[in-house]
Amino acid sequence: RHGGAIVVFSGAGLGGNASFGRIAAYSTAKAALTHLVEAIAPELRERGVTMNAVAPGFVRSGMTEQAIRAGKKRLGDYAVQARKFARSGSVSPELAAQLVEYLMTPEARGITGRFLSARFDLEKVKAEHGKIQKSPSLYRMRRIDDVLFEPRS
Repeated sequence: RHGGAIVVFSGAGLGGNASFGRIAAYSTAKAALTHLVEAIAPELRERGVTMNAVAPGFVRSGMTEQAIRAGKKRLGDYAVQARKFARSGSVSPELAAQLVEYLMTPEARGITGRFLSARFDLEKVKAEHGKIQKSPSLYRMRRIDDVLFEPRS
């Protein structure tokens, strides 16, 4: 009755510059979850509820530690990337928390059905929330360049 905000965690390279083999089931599930957010958000908006997906970036977890131990022979490039990010300090879970916290504020109420990167998008979303609210395609999984299959002139 009073509205609310739902944020789910997605990721697994969905917004990155590469896809990884050998984690297909995991990344497919994350893609499905992200699309579910995009599909359900318009229905929830009618009830005053926003729903977004947040990609937290590479965060060290039990899964990533297993990938590092398994090595390239078993997990291919995902293991290589996991090792690289682990050495660099990976991404702070606090970045994801900051984005989630912002998405829970009244200022962000119009942002719904979006796929946002904790690592890259917080400041952009704060600065451009009005533009994002009006755009049918910005910060969506399927298309993020604000052009949805328009005919070429």
